Amino acid sequence: MRNRIITNPTPSPSPTPTRKIVVIKDNLPAPTPTRTPTPQPAATPIQTTITQTPTAIETAVPTLMAPSQPIFYKPLSFREIKKKIAEAKRQMSARPVQTAITDDYLQTEIVRLAFYDYADAKVDYAVMTKDAFLSRDAQMGLTTENGKFITVRIIRANGVNTPVMITDTQNRVQMPLLVQYPVVRNGVYIETAYYISTHTGIVTPEVVSAGRLYVRNTIDAARENLKKKG
Repeated sequence: MRNRIITNPTPSPSPTPTRKIVVIKDNLPAPTPTRTPTPQPAATPIQTTITQTPTAIETAVPTLMAPSQPIFYKPLSFREIKKKIAEAKRQMSARPVQTAITDDYLQTEIVRLAFYDYADAKVDYAVMTKDAFLSRDAQMGLTTENGKFITVRIIRANGVNTPVMITDTQNRVQMPLLVQYPVVRNGVYIETAYYISTHTGIVTPEVVSAGRLYVRNTIDAARENLKKKG
């Protein structure tokens, strides 16, 4: 009988794993250095001039005036003045005075003044007492029938032919047209007269020429009538 020899084989050593070295490369691009902004001098502000478009009122004034001076409009033509005066007389003849001032004064003590309002392009009316109308260098604030506030200055107290200057709140001169004046003699009412004062707005070269022609024609007509009567 053969003896069996069992030997325990020595296990082969496990191969040592080869270490792999992983090299991580930075593939990002190199950082760009930040540029420091060069300080720039502050820009000089641009100065602009604002030009305002002149209003209709400013274009109507022939020359620039100081704010303290009254502003005059371009005078109306002779034809336009005649139309406005006729309109004013028609309105004042048909309508009574509508103002609270009549509560304290008689109608025979009130003077009504018609004027042309350039801003509204219409005829407006204001009332005052006879005493104020005939006061030399008087100046009064009045409210018109259209609700506007005006200042009336008596230039020269000359009875019914008293010239006045009318200005609005912006010192713009309006054009007086007609005066409605109740005539009273010895305390008795005689009639309501209508007069046109000789103020700057009315006495234009065109009006003066028309007036001269009217006077000449009137004199010629009177001379012919006298000749007929011998």
